[in-house]
Amino acid sequence: MNDTPENFPESQVPENTYKHLAKQLVSALISRGIKVIALDFDKTLITLHTGGAWRQGHARLAEFVRPCFRWLLPAALDGGLHVCIVTYSMQLTLIYEVLKAALPKCDYNKIIIRGNSKDWAQVQGATLLGKQQHIASVITEISNKRHAIVHPNELLLLDDDIDNIEVAKRFGHKTFEVGRDVSLETLLDVFKSNVQL
Repeated sequence: MNDTPENFPESQVPENTYKHLAKQLVSALISRGIKVIALDFDKTLITLHTGGAWRQGHARLAEFVRPCFRWLLPAALDGGLHVCIVTYSMQLTLIYEVLKAALPKCDYNKIIIRGNSKDWAQVQGATLLGKQQHIASVITEISNKRHAIVHPNELLLLDDDIDNIEVAKRFGHKTFEVGRDVSLETLLDVFKSNVQL
């Protein structure tokens, strides 16, 4: 496991530039019918894989949150999108604390977190493949607590794992495979284009 944050070129660009790019990206997502952004945690929201056993504290782990998501998540929430973390990790309190540390100006309490914990019940009828149980639980919560209907093609899964991506596609979700070089610019290029997701 790499224990030093990567050097991101985004950190040398003026703040207003990235706020503007994040707002453009949110507009592009909304124009493509997206209502929910679902992000994996390990190697997606953050650059490393914790193995579900991180012991160096939330402040240290927050250093590994990708800059593009530091900008995108607040803009998404401000733009009316639902945001959730869908992960196999059982360290949900740690993930919450990482979000709180990495997104201090964001209403991180609106971000739904679903991991492999016992604090939520499996959704009857939803497959156990990929992140589908996590996603079904999030969609149920959005429906029950926020009174919003989300159809499968209105959810975007951002994940580094191609197997999770393929399963999500089979169930009608939009997807984006997160690679090492993901940035606001690469995301904006994809979502402003006519590429099939």
